[in-house]
Amino acid sequence: MSDNASTATRPSLRDPRHWPMFAVMFAAFGIARLPWMLQRALGRGVGTVAYRLAGSRRRAA
Repeated sequence: MSDNASTATRPSLRDPRHWPMFAVMFAAFGIARLPWMLQRALGRGVGTVAYRLAGSRRRAA
């Protein structure tokens, strides 16, 4: 059996279905390199947006 036949069926990481995963990874690496106070401010903003979008689930706990 040739290697070409086995590699042709292997999925490529360059397929568009993998792009969101890479976007999230690059964003996480980029955010991790920001100063601590800016990371906290971003986290506070994301938390506020999540709290507003939660609706009735805010009082679940």
